[in-house]
Amino acid sequence: MTSSISIRMAALLLATGLSQISFVSSVNAQDSPECENKSLVVIDATSPERVDACRAFTAVVTYFRNIGFGANLDIFITFQDSNFGTSGQASSAYGYFDATRSEILMFRASTARPWGLDWDRQLASSFVNHELVHAALRANLKGDSSRLRPEWHEFIAYSIQIALMNTRLRARLLERYSQVVAFGELTEVNEFSSRMNPEIFAIGAYKTYLANGADKFIQKLLRFEVQPPPMSYPFPVLPGQIPEQ
Repeated sequence: MTSSISIRMAALLLATGLSQISFVSSVNAQDSPECENKSLVVIDATSPERVDACRAFTAVVTYFRNIGFGANLDIFITFQDSNFGTSGQASSAYGYFDATRSEILMFRASTARPWGLDWDRQLASSFVNHELVHAALRANLKGDSSRLRPEWHEFIAYSIQIALMNTRLRARLLERYSQVVAFGELTEVNEFSSRMNPEIFAIGAYKTYLANGADKFIQKLLRFEVQPPPMSYPFPVLPGQIPEQ
């Protein structure tokens, strides 16, 4: 474990105000062969969750390195129990990335059924991938991350989440949503489409990702070689109502 990670983890423990906390520190090859990078701290995880978090970390970091974006990703992943209904939920219901703390909080959502699929280890792992993509975007874009609107961050996170899914899981998902097609225009990627039905948006994002060159499209977005068109609002808006570009 690097000294910087040790300091950050100690600060996190002090901030919790807890005398005892179950955590797995930065795992190395001796702890888990899936995690060779020492920049990951996994907290309050079961053994399978730790392994899956390590695999997800490696998969997402490798994906970004393969398209030319290799910024260091120092991150905490904390697992927490939570109860959800059986209806579909947005990705934020399963976890979220807190950029101010460099931390991902993941929920154990065993009763949830995203995309109408039963919650299992593979599906849970895909949502770890989703949040890690958000963290990787911030790390690689740094001060330029706001140049991509929030819906485009979600577009990229969903696209890579599905691209990195277990092959059989992805096939089941796409079979269930065979009627969803790629976005005809990039203007269809907007704050309304991303929030009104995130599960449909996710499938449309992945199919648009494939239709536009897959990894090369993500690469162009991150290099700002593709400039997403501004949203055209069909109603009057006041200053401050439109999210910053």
